[in-house]
Amino acid sequence: MAKRDKKDIDFLSTQSYPGREVEALGLVVEIHTVGLGTFRDYIARIMDILGGRVNTYDKPARKAMEKVFDSLQDQAGALGADAVIGVAVEVSPVPFKGMAMTQVLGFGTAVRFLRKEVSEFEGRDGVLPLSEESKRVVSEMTARSGRAVARPTIPILKS
Repeated sequence: MAKRDKKDIDFLSTQSYPGREVEALGLVVEIHTVGLGTFRDYIARIMDILGGRVNTYDKPARKAMEKVFDSLQDQAGALGADAVIGVAVEVSPVPFKGMAMTQVLGFGTAVRFLRKEVSEFEGRDGVLPLSEESKRVVSEMTARSGRAVARPTIPILKS
């Protein structure tokens, strides 16, 4: 498999990639644990008394999430993936006496595309594609009515 540039890899939380047929290449998983620090705990206690948002924990948590996504992209790129689907991220406190730590877990399924993108007018599932004229007519009807127009289909006869 050819290694892909990680900036070309899409992340989706859905279990499929809309308009694409995909092949699963494997699970990608990353865990990153970050210490939040005693000083941040002190500020958080003050904010708890005063009320309001505790921003002191946000920056390290965001950095941990960025590292998780960077690693997922690296892993998917090494597999030759076009995308990662079913992406989930969990952020959890790590209970350890006297220490404030947070763990970020990210995972998903690295996939590659099997064929080019399927447009709304292209044939799929045993249906012939529409002619250019038919595409134009359906588009005009949809634009005029303001709602989707059912596309006529012609079944493919298999011998």
